[in-house]
Amino acid sequence: PMQKFLLVGLLFACVFAAETAAPRDLKADALRYFHAGVELATKVGKDIYISLTQPPLPAIPFHFRPDEKAINPPLPVGFAREPGQNFYPLVIFVVGISCFVGMIVFPVWMRLVHGKPTTWTRMIIMTYMVCSMFIHFGLERYWQNNSKRISDPNNNELLARAWRWYGVSDTRWLGVHGDVTLPQVSDIFGLEFLAAYLCGPTITLTVLFYFLDSAWAWVIQPVAVTAQAYGLVITWLPAIYEGYASVPQKDAFLYWGLFWGIQSPWLFIPIAMIIHAGVNVSSVFRQAKKSGKKEKTH
Repeated sequence: PMQKFLLVGLLFACVFAAETAAPRDLKADALRYFHAGVELATKVGKDIYISLTQPPLPAIPFHFRPDEKAINPPLPVGFAREPGQNFYPLVIFVVGISCFVGMIVFPVWMRLVHGKPTTWTRMIIMTYMVCSMFIHFGLERYWQNNSKRISDPNNNELLARAWRWYGVSDTRWLGVHGDVTLPQVSDIFGLEFLAAYLCGPTITLTVLFYFLDSAWAWVIQPVAVTAQAYGLVITWLPAIYEGYASVPQKDAFLYWGLFWGIQSPWLFIPIAMIIHAGVNVSSVFRQAKKSGKKEKTH
């Protein structure tokens, strides 16, 4: 389902780029994009429905390798980890809505409301920010409010199960359980508070100002993504300082794929977005200076 969605999204993006190269009737464009968006949303919906109606794969007990060091904080007693396929519907939903808003709704809005096309850079940024909103207000806010219930085997809520699946890559994310007390996961609690109540609102404001075509977007955007990058660094540094006590380094997927790989975009993309905002702010100042000089000459 994910491959199908990505291929359809890429095809639509290519068609959109070709269509925006030449001026056309805005109403006809909007109607065509609307039908394409409905078709794409229908296909994504069908994929999600199929995934949800299939019986979930059973969870299996998770054990570290015999040569692996003792992980601290430890795994809960009798810990069972679900197969990653059980979370495909969640991923498809978040990525699908993010791409739909960033690649379809946003450019159509800019043409109809503001009368101008947008750029691929801004569409990609919008997609990233909408995805970040889901993560900050959904996944991370859930951890911040439920850190004592993440590892409860009786907690079958989807986001708790997702955290248990991911938490094996860094056992601090499994929250409070057994002999693991709050001081052992207090850094994660502070991080998730930052993500839920600083990153989430500032990212939302940035999205709003993009849709309003307001220069305030260039002011709020660096604040939001700097907080994201700071949060990621605060995730990595304590683990490194503690000698990766909570990270199973011998498992390539958990160490390189989850601990480093899946989190890396929240460092490199914010850096690129800070530069992007700086370039736009500099451009505005240059235009203001030129306008001031012209007024003086007249």
